[in-house]
Amino acid sequence: MRSLLPVAGALLGAAVLVAGCSASGDGSADPGAAPPVIGDVPLVDEPALDECSTENLTVVNPGQLTVGARSVDVEPLFRAGDPSTGEGFDAALTYEIASALGFERPEVSWVVLEPRVDPFLEGSRVDFVIGQVLAAGATDSSVASDPYLTLPSGEESYVLLLAAGNPLVTC
Repeated sequence: MRSLLPVAGALLGAAVLVAGCSASGDGSADPGAAPPVIGDVPLVDEPALDECSTENLTVVNPGQLTVGARSVDVEPLFRAGDPSTGEGFDAALTYEIASALGFERPEVSWVVLEPRVDPFLEGSRVDFVIGQVLAAGATDSSVASDPYLTLPSGEESYVLLLAAGNPLVTC
């Protein structure tokens, strides 16, 4: 209904303008007619498109967050080699990210990736990659997020890896 208000306001304004400019039957303007008055048409503040809302996200599988996991056998990142348990730092972080994006736990699917295989080289198979992805690990087909974990030495930082150009990067 809100999206119809600007259209209705414009039509009302046009009708007032046409009525005020109507000519008498002989083709001349009615000299006694008041000049047309164009009223203020209220503008409707519609919210900007939120690319990060669940329904507007660009994801590989609509309605689902598909996560690529590397190093699933490395504790404390993942436990028991199964990232879907949510146990381990990276698994728990993934479910927190999913929740922040509006995905429930059952809407998160996992793809266990082979080491050194670029999941974005031939098109996206996953929405992002987690699990010992170094900040320097981005390629031509991917982009790294801000670091989510930095080792105490400060030399290495871990990031999420996303397909280049994916608007999810800003979310």
